[in-house]
Amino acid sequence: MSVLPIDVVCCDDSPELYTRIVTRQIDADELEQRLIETVQQDLEAGRERGLHTAARHPGHGSLVGPDGVVRTMRLLKGLL
Repeated sequence: MSVLPIDVVCCDDSPELYTRIVTRQIDADELEQRLIETVQQDLEAGRERGLHTAARHPGHGSLVGPDGVVRTMRLLKGLL
């Protein structure tokens, strides 16, 4: 049985419902059972990754590093 760290996007309890990313642990078998869809994006070097709202740079679009990156998103069913 292997435990994997996953980053989950969730809503804050604030009236504005700001989103935040939290890290959770999930068993690999449970992840497979909850999996609805997997999407991968190959982002080439220097490409903009999209906006993020880091405290120091609100609304700043960060760039992919010189080696590029593969971003994987998994849609899971149920509450974590």
